[in-house]
Amino acid sequence: MKDPSRKDLKTTWKNHFTSNHRIGIVKAVRGVVFRKGISDIIDRISQPTTIMVGEKDELTDVRKAEIMHSLIKDSVVKLMPRSGHMSPVEEPDIVNSLIEDHLNRYA
Repeated sequence: MKDPSRKDLKTTWKNHFTSNHRIGIVKAVRGVVFRKGISDIIDRISQPTTIMVGEKDELTDVRKAEIMHSLIKDSVVKLMPRSGHMSPVEEPDIVNSLIEDHLNRYA
């Protein structure tokens, strides 16, 4: 969302998030920040898994995606160019294509 050519998209989503109920947002953020991790059980995932990560994601970065990949048997990492942490908003066509590819491959 630091890309100057995406200023309008950033403004749209900033307005969307700032118009949310503040108490609800605080509870949602706390839920994410204080949730129990799954690193001790992630290796139990036994289904084919596509791990999607934005190349510019600073929260769940490529390094974290690679760690997940190393722990999940039958997984692949797909890097989404030009995308940060909000890939479905920033690059919806890429996200949809990756989901479609995954579903077609394992259907």
